[in-house]
Amino acid sequence: PAACVLLDALPLTANGKLDTAALPAPDFGGGTGGAPPATPEERLVCGLFEEVLRLPADSVGTGGNFFDLGGHSLLATRLLARLRERTGTDVPISALFDTPTPAALAERLTAGADAGRPLPALTASERPSLVPASFAQERMWFLSRMDGAAATYNIPLPVALRHPLDLDALRAALGDVADRHESLRTVFGEEDGAIHQRVLPPGTLRPELHVVDCPDEERAAHVAAAMRRSFDLTRDSALWAGVFGAGDTRTLLLVL
Repeated sequence: PAACVLLDALPLTANGKLDTAALPAPDFGGGTGGAPPATPEERLVCGLFEEVLRLPADSVGTGGNFFDLGGHSLLATRLLARLRERTGTDVPISALFDTPTPAALAERLTAGADAGRPLPALTASERPSLVPASFAQERMWFLSRMDGAAATYNIPLPVALRHPLDLDALRAALGDVADRHESLRTVFGEEDGAIHQRVLPPGTLRPELHVVDCPDEERAAHVAAAMRRSFDLTRDSALWAGVFGAGDTRTLLLVL
């Protein structure tokens, strides 16, 4: 735990349950000490301590210990990520464990060779027409060739509908999602024994939307059959949707 608070008794509600609202806030005493920040780097790090640990503004001094203030390894990762965003410098997490104060971290940011690793600039590279498949994709391709187009990897998501559905708007939304995410418009093939993936341009591979008009008593059977549908990895989008019901009272959306 980040802090331990000793109480004579736990506060209870009228029903005899723990009254969490009445619990006193933990006191991370002693961790906020040190002189006020004097340099831009110290002010930045002190502010990030307060931001990540949700402490009051101007409450952390240059000698405040991150872990005494309530920090832990997950919050340490968040702190260094925000420090990377603000400064462009990648400070290793070991540095925070070795020197967990704003003064020490600020010194690392200005210490020349010990200032961390500057992040390389992100640049776009040209993508080849055929991209090698990952190991997971190769496994899926192998199983599809061996077992046929099975529903082994289908992940059904049923959504109950409580309002009239605009089918055209739903089709457009599914298309927008596929245009945004390349994995939903990626198809696979084999050439000279090697499996490759091919990312199709936006707008060229739209997810299917099947509309099944059926009474409520038949809906479960139609949905079960749809969950077992197969995907052709050479040409199908990785996203499929179906709407089930009767007329304007269609009550179920199934996404695979």
